[in-house]
Amino acid sequence: MYPVNQVFLGNPDPLLASDITDQLQRVKAYESQLMQLQKTASKELIWDSIDNEMNALTESQKNRFFEDKEYSEITTSLQKMVQIELLNLVKAKIEGTQEGRELLQKQLSVVKKLKNKIVQETDNEMAIFNKFREFSKDNPSLTYEEFCKQWRNT
Repeated sequence: MYPVNQVFLGNPDPLLASDITDQLQRVKAYESQLMQLQKTASKELIWDSIDNEMNALTESQKNRFFEDKEYSEITTSLQKMVQIELLNLVKAKIEGTQEGRELLQKQLSVVKKLKNKIVQETDNEMAIFNKFREFSKDNPSLTYEEFCKQWRNT
């Protein structure tokens, strides 16, 4: 047991050793971060507002929304965004497993194999189309479909 009035000189108290203004600035920064988090947490998301509106409807009423082109397009775009974000969140975890790594390696080899085939096919299609453009100058009534039939038969 140490006497009450004994002072330790070797390791000063970190709170007393640092500048008090630095500490006050850090406290203010933490307070502002806390305020931002509280604002975000208390703020109702647009998703929640949509859910509240939709929850008041029956299933058949909800299904009628998909008859509207604009609603369907927006929903599809949102679903794509969600899928991309979810995929970004789980990529590393999936690749970190044995099964995931094996599947991704197989996928990579298929992509490499198909890529060359697809590029060659599209290049061929573009070459045929360019020949059609030249040929159609002399034969304006010929359709692309007819040209392709003739091209394949020759």
